[in-house]
Amino acid sequence: MKAQPFSFNATTPSKEQISFDAVLQAMEHWRGNKAKYGSAIPDELWSPIFQLSETFPPEKIRQVFAISGYSCEREHRFLLIVNT
Repeated sequence: MKAQPFSFNATTPSKEQISFDAVLQAMEHWRGNKAKYGSAIPDELWSPIFQLSETFPPEKIRQVFAISGYSCEREHRFLLIVNT
């Protein structure tokens, strides 16, 4: 039986509701189903990834999620601009 995809679409959960495994599962689901190679990680995944970085070391998050430091910095700056 195939697992149901995890989604952050409705609202971004609070820190207490976000688990490392749930975000990793959502990332793996997105990577397995994205439209084309090189598609940008959606904002629905970036927000919880950045929330995890408040609890876990950023290096660990980048390593486990296979995200470059450049991508993290670029997206973090973008989200700061959009949310202000």
